[in-house]
Amino acid sequence: MTAALAFSAKAQTTTTPERLKPVAGTWGLGFSLNGLANIGSGNWQTTGLESVVINDPLGIIPQNTTIGSLLPQEMLFGRYYFTDKLALRVAFGLNSLGTKTTQGDTVQGGIYETEETKLSAFSFGIGGGMEYHCADNSRRIDPYFGGQLNFGMIGPINHTYNYTYQDNPVLTQDIETKWKGGTSFSLDAVVGANVFIAKNFALGVESNLGWGTVGFGGEYTRNAVIKQGNASNETNIRGEFKNRTSGFRVGSASTIRLAFYF
Repeated sequence: MTAALAFSAKAQTTTTPERLKPVAGTWGLGFSLNGLANIGSGNWQTTGLESVVINDPLGIIPQNTTIGSLLPQEMLFGRYYFTDKLALRVAFGLNSLGTKTTQGDTVQGGIYETEETKLSAFSFGIGGGMEYHCADNSRRIDPYFGGQLNFGMIGPINHTYNYTYQDNPVLTQDIETKWKGGTSFSLDAVVGANVFIAKNFALGVESNLGWGTVGFGGEYTRNAVIKQGNASNETNIRGEFKNRTSGFRVGSASTIRLAFYF
């Protein structure tokens, strides 16, 4: 009788394994492990759309530069759980493009000349959406699906060219070009899963399907100044040229994320 009561008491005090997955009120913060994920128009680096080459009539962008290289790249990814199953998702990204080349040479007559070219651009992006997490009973496996809206802003393209010809008097040519940036927009359906290695610590994988559009370019200005001794000549040019691409895409590769919850 005593043994039976002891066994019964032990059975009643047996606890279920601790839940490792987040609950309502939990925040999560993560980042990509397999390279930066493009949020300017969803996950474009895994599709053909990101490889579209920018049409540059001004000749200031390096040849074969693609739209994907200008779109913002995901830096941080976060979640907030309204309930154990429903979560808000947010993403924030940055990107920059910068090049500088300098060369010098001695030309005919022993005169030395130098050329310096600089190019810079900056972009940022934000994304937000909702997720529904499906598994109730699993401690570690956390499949989910949802949707996300993404917006990206590409700042102006700034290009300078400086030439010096060390004659007597010295000849200089300075050209500054500014080309308007652009915006990107996309709407994605996402599906993924997290595996909780420990409490509030997970590895996740995610793919997407959606539609996006990127508009780049617009008004440009070019200021050129040539000086030699006391003589100078200045030219100002103004024009407009735009690029736009859009379409549906499927994430052919998955983004892997490491996330912490608190």
